[in-house]
Amino acid sequence: MLMKQKLKLPKLPFAALVGVLIFCTPAFSVAQNGQYQESFWERADFFVELTPSFMINTESKTVSAPNPAFFSLGVGMVYPNDTFFSFEPSFHFFWNYYLVNNGTVYLAEIENRTATALSFLFNFPAVFSIKPTERSKMKLSPGAAFLLRIPVIAGGVNATDSGWYGTVQDDIDNMGRWFYENGRFLFLSFNAAWIFEHIEKISFGPCVAVYFPLIANLIEKNANGMIVQVGLRLIF
Repeated sequence: MLMKQKLKLPKLPFAALVGVLIFCTPAFSVAQNGQYQESFWERADFFVELTPSFMINTESKTVSAPNPAFFSLGVGMVYPNDTFFSFEPSFHFFWNYYLVNNGTVYLAEIENRTATALSFLFNFPAVFSIKPTERSKMKLSPGAAFLLRIPVIAGGVNATDSGWYGTVQDDIDNMGRWFYENGRFLFLSFNAAWIFEHIEKISFGPCVAVYFPLIANLIEKNANGMIVQVGLRLIF
């Protein structure tokens, strides 16, 4: 019992430190010269994106799904806000269906699916902003993105069902490796948004994003796997 208690003790100061950083940062917003200086949190904006999306699929439509559409939910942060140049790290979540055929992973229609890939898209763009009007702002942001895909057995499919590599579970295991071979997780991103200030501290407007698979497409010489998103951004 004593040993377990000692193992838990280091977590308390760490949690306390995180709490101080998150909740007490504004308390340290006075510069040494006595003039007020905005804290990190006061200079940051947070946003939510609701984006219907689709993925380009150049593979044979007799095996795979034709450019599947899906819904993506994203959250992100702008720092610093209200400047010409800023950073906007963001995170999007969505899922797609996949199958394995001839040792290759393909996007799948729901009736032919083997796996559901839980997808986490992390985007790290540099943002350039201009203000066409007093209450609107246009944002252009090139960057790099990383797509983390975790395949799980699709609903209605059993792990022991037959698959290309033997069983569905074997296909899932090989699919998890295929997603990260040849840099398939690395994307170039380009985002654009036109944000309108409507009420204090809340703004929203249309946004569009394109994610181009970098290394994989340089090798395979096509646009397979490119993601296009068009939707709405809400900033608060």
